[in-house]
Amino acid sequence: MAASIIWLRRDLRLADHPALTAALAHGVTTPLFVLDPLFVQRSGAARLGFLYRNFVRSTPR
Repeated sequence: MAASIIWLRRDLRLADHPALTAALAHGVTTPLFVLDPLFVQRSGAARLGFLYRNFVRSTPR
């Protein structure tokens, strides 16, 4: 069984992510999101709030 890492670069979309869907079909998959400081500087409060809310919602508890 293969193991994959999917790098989510600019958003946390999971439902319509073709690479994530393909990786999940082949085995264990770990999504990875790195919050780039440059991305933070270029994003407004609404986008950062959206990312934060979705990250908290998708994090296992």
